[in-house]
Amino acid sequence: MFQCLLDRMVVVVTGVVVTGVVVMVVVVTGVVVMVVVVEAVLEAVNMSMNYSKRASSKVINGLDPLPNQICWQVRLLAVIPINETTNASNICGGAIIGSRTILTAAHCVIKAGVSIPMEWMTVRIGPLTSDTNEGATGCQKDFQVLKVTAHYGYLRQQVSTRINSNNDIALLTLDSAIDFANSPCACLLCLKNQVPAVGDQCIAGGLGIQNTDGTGINSFKYTQLAIQDIAANPARCGAPLNDPSLMVCAGGSSNRNSSVCRGDSGGPLACLDASGKFYSAGVAASVSQGCPVNRPARFSRTQAYLDWIRQNADPTDTLSFAT
Repeated sequence: MFQCLLDRMVVVVTGVVVTGVVVMVVVVTGVVVMVVVVEAVLEAVNMSMNYSKRASSKVINGLDPLPNQICWQVRLLAVIPINETTNASNICGGAIIGSRTILTAAHCVIKAGVSIPMEWMTVRIGPLTSDTNEGATGCQKDFQVLKVTAHYGYLRQQVSTRINSNNDIALLTLDSAIDFANSPCACLLCLKNQVPAVGDQCIAGGLGIQNTDGTGINSFKYTQLAIQDIAANPARCGAPLNDPSLMVCAGGSSNRNSSVCRGDSGGPLACLDASGKFYSAGVAASVSQGCPVNRPARFSRTQAYLDWIRQNADPTDTLSFAT
């Protein structure tokens, strides 16, 4: 089994715009529509478009990774049929923690209290873009989702109130194993019984709208975020219904001028341990309204869910637990 990745990069933050999450594509499809799911996704679409207009002047700084640098990151694409000619595409991130296991956010697989059918989901490894019409090429490979397991404690709330939900974490089981030996653009992110210290510099990223009008095809970007002290400033890092023991708070440094934003949901917060290995410190759960660079983002704390991951992952898959 391949080991989780050793540090192979120096993180330096430059510039990127990240502002969106949902794009619309038009295709011909004969899939029968689940009305309640479609309505939930349409609500998410409307929120995203309104958000993009409000935040059109925001620049959420990030960096283009070198080839195969952040190889644990995947794109989770859910294509939801709206009618016979139109689909809505919801994009999230995720992390490879086993050859058939992906760690992501519960709100990426549940909309308005309804689970998105796994048949509508595709996971892509390799160089990532938001182009939902582009087929897999080169080192890219697409996988179907065989099973979706959202945390049983996740509050299946409306999209507009999901930022107040604890346990925003989920597992995806792929229909086949990732061939790490022949896929240099894919690697494991460690699972470790470790919580990052306040001030630790970690990285997060994803796919999002990079034009002020909310259009265009976008490539994966990442940024460096400092871990914040939730106990010292719970109002800044948390929300009234959030349990701080289940959260990691990162970012919000105005001098760095960077943040995660809509479109980065479900992606990992990756930190370095003492041995130089990246481990999953968190899963992107929510961002501040408008994604201001001077307010931190909240991540579901991976360390708090290690037992749940062990119990709910496919028992035939070897996960990336590290000592």
